[in-house]
Amino acid sequence: MEVFVLLIVFLSGVNSAKILGYFHFPSISHQFVFQAIMRELSLRGHQVTFVSPNNIRDPKLINLTEIDLSGTYKIFEKTDIGLFDRNTLSVLGFCLVGQQMVEHIISIQMEKEQVVNILKKPEYSYDLIIVEAFNPFYFGLQHKFKAPLIAVSSFGVNSWLHTAIGNQIHPVLHPEIFSSHPSPLKYIWEKVDSLYAHAVLYLFSKLYGMSRYDKLARNYFGGDMPYLEQVAKNVSIVFANINPVFSQTRSSVPKYKEVWNIHLKQPQPLPEVSVIYLSVFFLD
Repeated sequence: MEVFVLLIVFLSGVNSAKILGYFHFPSISHQFVFQAIMRELSLRGHQVTFVSPNNIRDPKLINLTEIDLSGTYKIFEKTDIGLFDRNTLSVLGFCLVGQQMVEHIISIQMEKEQVVNILKKPEYSYDLIIVEAFNPFYFGLQHKFKAPLIAVSSFGVNSWLHTAIGNQIHPVLHPEIFSSHPSPLKYIWEKVDSLYAHAVLYLFSKLYGMSRYDKLARNYFGGDMPYLEQVAKNVSIVFANINPVFSQTRSSVPKYKEVWNIHLKQPQPLPEVSVIYLSVFFLD
């Protein structure tokens, strides 16, 4: 009987998955959130492939395969991220600069040998795809590998994605994340500006941006892919790194969840010497 029980224990199945995490934007402040997610999934026994400009590089994570996209930081040689601001650019200029920057990122990353090798893999190579929610292009990975897709944002979510998942959009109650005025909007000129920004961003996406991303996605993820906007609607769930205490409350559909502080480590107590030093400093 004891031998039988031991045999059952050793032959029991393990609930693990093959997960592809693709996080394209070269900014360590964004990548901290994604690193925390990929680390935890690896620690829980999943086979994780982490594609990022900022790798974790922890040899203890034996289930984690990393693909280095740090070369993407070269885009800042041509694009001054400091100018990417409503105080410097018009709403339309803001859209055009952002579009050009992301297309440049795509051109760098999609030609990298390790990424090319991933795209050569057959359908159903992964059980789950996790991507950055910022750009619709990478949602095409869902079609490529016929796997459920989760979108994660390290801050808020664009109105195009809110629309795709069925969230209510109201330019006054829910200003764009790139609005020049903090919410809640108090004055009539702030509300007019928010309506204007929302209209420009919506029309830009509908008439120009989405179609360009769709064309690029078909080149890499398959010409039989449905229109990219439709693919984005199939996202399983969207996680936004937003603390509801410090953000505006909004009604949301079940597939939109706000999470926060997932990248923060448990605080450790200060060494005794540091406590004594701080006490003397503040009492002095």
